[in-house]
Amino acid sequence: FETFVAGISLPRVTTYFICSTCYDLKDVRSELANYLKQNNKVLWSESDEFPVDFRIHSHDVCLHNVALCDHLIVIIDRRYGGIYAGKDFPQKDISITQYEIETALSLEKPVTTFVRSNVWNERATYKKNKKANIDIIPAHVDDVRVFDLIDFINQSGQNWIYQFENSVDLKVKLENILQL
Repeated sequence: FETFVAGISLPRVTTYFICSTCYDLKDVRSELANYLKQNNKVLWSESDEFPVDFRIHSHDVCLHNVALCDHLIVIIDRRYGGIYAGKDFPQKDISITQYEIETALSLEKPVTTFVRSNVWNERATYKKNKKANIDIIPAHVDDVRVFDLIDFINQSGQNWIYQFENSVDLKVKLENILQL
């Protein structure tokens, strides 16, 4: 899409929201944000440019900022994340990451999801064992609700889920998918 200003055609700036757990993926998030910032606006909570309202809970700030984005990029690795603890939205017993995804979907925002390959592969083993009533302790996730989060996304209609090995692989795939 392009914008016309004073007869000059300018490329439209897309606003991306990076959605993931923060502490374990801070390097991946930072790299991805720096990559996307070349031609777009990027919302990610660690950024100095992230719109913050200090009067409200950080989870609510994130959910309000989802409404400002054009596209949600989800990165899933081993952590499920903290349970929503804000006050501006209905209480749900889900992670803030899942709440951000639900909010984007309710606003009909495009969602592109990336899952670390070893987590994606372990999900199949977990599901097979769960179906057979066999308890396993996963090697690649800290909380099995990560698998439920992936299933939620898979069933949401935005079920293009891409696997990645590392941040370089993630950037290459993102570039190809979004045609950046």
